[in-house]
Amino acid sequence: MAEARKAGLEAFCPEGQPGRYLARRDFAMKTGGAPALPDEQELWRLIEGLCESCTSFEALRGADILKLALDSSGFEGRKFWKNALPRA
Repeated sequence: MAEARKAGLEAFCPEGQPGRYLARRDFAMKTGGAPALPDEQELWRLIEGLCESCTSFEALRGADILKLALDSSGFEGRKFWKNALPRA
């Protein structure tokens, strides 16, 4: 896990995706009315959980961590993400 943290979230997501996600999430949290959306620490916990079944960085990259994180926020989180937030 230490190696994963050194590599950063960007190592497990398409280029720029973690930064855009976190910026949109922060905007949603500041404006209010947003359902709970996973923060950076929750993304790392998800990666940590995936490390138990993935045997390589390549497998982690293929897991689509941000999709899994949004799916964990439930229907309301996914709907809010898709329809209510401006694109970064």
